[in-house]
Amino acid sequence: MTVTATESKQDRSDEFLSFLKGGDEIDVGEAVASDPETFVRTIAESIKGKYHRNNLVESILGVLNGSSLGFRDTGWAFIQDKKIPFSHLCEIVPKLRDNTIKRKLYNTRRLHHAMATRIANTSKHDIARAFFMGPKNFRDMWKRMYLPRTKFDGKEITNANFMFAYELSQKSIPEALALIGIGYQDIVSRYRVPMDKVMKLVDDPDDARGLAKITNSDDFLRHARWFRGVLGDDEFDKIMVGKIDNIKNPLNFLAKKKHLEETGAVNKSHLKKLDTRANKVIDEMVEGFDIERFAIIVDISGSMESAVDMTAKLNEVFSRMENKNVTDVIAFGNSKVFNVPENRDIRGLVCTGNTPLGGSIVKLSKNIKDRGYENIPEAILLITDMGENRSPMLNEALPLIINDDRIDNPPLIVLHCTGMWGGGTKRNIPDYPHSYITVNQFHDGLLMDVMRNIMMLTNKVAVVEKEITKVIKKREIQQEVLGDVELPVRDPVTRKRGYLASVLCS
Repeated sequence: MTVTATESKQDRSDEFLSFLKGGDEIDVGEAVASDPETFVRTIAESIKGKYHRNNLVESILGVLNGSSLGFRDTGWAFIQDKKIPFSHLCEIVPKLRDNTIKRKLYNTRRLHHAMATRIANTSKHDIARAFFMGPKNFRDMWKRMYLPRTKFDGKEITNANFMFAYELSQKSIPEALALIGIGYQDIVSRYRVPMDKVMKLVDDPDDARGLAKITNSDDFLRHARWFRGVLGDDEFDKIMVGKIDNIKNPLNFLAKKKHLEETGAVNKSHLKKLDTRANKVIDEMVEGFDIERFAIIVDISGSMESAVDMTAKLNEVFSRMENKNVTDVIAFGNSKVFNVPENRDIRGLVCTGNTPLGGSIVKLSKNIKDRGYENIPEAILLITDMGENRSPMLNEALPLIINDDRIDNPPLIVLHCTGMWGGGTKRNIPDYPHSYITVNQFHDGLLMDVMRNIMMLTNKVAVVEKEITKVIKKREIQQEVLGDVELPVRDPVTRKRGYLASVLCS
């Protein structure tokens, strides 16, 4: 099949967006050199939503220093964009500290100028938050970027925000707290610093007890073992009872419940309450969606360790749905395809060998036939990197899933993962209802997003009474969407000689 220029552009934008969200690594220098416009537009699009901060700052550094003058100005403007928290920009520092090959390329006068300008125009609140989010990175900005300290071009720096930032960079954590006049609880409540970062700063039991009272329920359970160790069993159990009822994302903890119990973080009564809370959340999530049965097919070829964890979590969720069930769990890898027994722990599956995608569909078809075409799944979730390398091929097997013209084939939803060795690419599946959801890493919070997408994509749309048509369309970021993205513009005055001196010293 001939790939058109538009399709190539689409593939590139998908590749760039995947990287910016935490997916497979790309060569940022090559991206900037070969297609800078698509790259900067994808950066601008990603800033509107969720992104991987390390990959974002690497991309901005690449644009700032490696592209044409016009796009370098775009990189400079990205650093000034208030949609990117200043604390995220501090992740530039590890790039300068750890990457010896690119350090000289990245650590330019242009970068120093852009970061100094951003600091001068950042509020003291956001500066303090960045400090507590990563004290070492914050301090190292002056060490690695050679930012000005108290003077610039022989003049005293008078910009209050910049002076405050430099003063903080010279303080220990207790000294910084004293300078601002706050305690550890304020770091969480006022500056919204994640609990895992604050815990690294705390070594006093009284401070830890104060944190236990104000931390949100999800964070409290996430760090339950640490809190139990500080508070003791009785005090911890009293607090935990109230916290579980308010957990927003209980699904994140279901797959970890055995580990939570084994490590002594929670007890059986806590887990029972967690189950009750999770069931309530699931019922609320699926309310209004008329779908009852799922089949899950998981790729356990050599590149797909991440898929096993993902499948276990999805299976945990679907098995809890009221009047809902998983009709089939099928695993394939090493040229073998088999049904996973209902009570078998999916995490025990070993990933190895080749990828017989089509064979898994043939297995599902046989399961359906063996049931006499009863309990037919209304959607198939295929968790794979699409690195197909064994016949029958997916496109050959799909149309044969149900050999009955009176019954619609269930739509296919591909949770497209990238495996250890890169895997395959998304491709068209002609004449079969399907959709892709790109999932490069499975982390806390992603399960909810996947669930919502699945429910949306498998939503039934009534066409004629008692007949249902599944409307599943391939969803991708189109080139015309990227073409409408508004890029940040660098103010021409910032290029004039003496601009930074006027910002810092007047």
